[in-house]
Amino acid sequence: MSCSRAFTLMEIMLVVIVVGILATMVASNFSGMSTDARISRAQADVAQIRTQLGLFESRYGRYPSQEDGGLLALIERPSSIDQEDWRRLSQNPAIDPWGNPYVYLSGVQRVDDSLEYNLYSIGANKADDRMSGDDIF
Repeated sequence: MSCSRAFTLMEIMLVVIVVGILATMVASNFSGMSTDARISRAQADVAQIRTQLGLFESRYGRYPSQEDGGLLALIERPSSIDQEDWRRLSQNPAIDPWGNPYVYLSGVQRVDDSLEYNLYSIGANKADDRMSGDDIF
């Protein structure tokens, strides 16, 4: 009497299916955390840029205008500011976690007129919902 100690095809297929289901569950959890992490980073970036805009306003008596280059005025000297007075306020361009520039609107271009400027990320859908939808501000 010989006793075979091999796995059957059904047993192997069952193990492969179970491992596949577990891998799918783990991957979906990681993708959700990635989205949450990106949203948190965008919120932190917006807060940091707001601080830099506040420094610009306290130093120059106004927020950067669109003519100054918008958020670029935090990195490069606008022509409206003398060379002697200029101090860089940021080292990095304002790019959100999805690879898009943050939206900075001042003056008549603002979406929300109750604020002196509007600053937001267009979010994961990469569509400007004008401070609604998945936009992060």
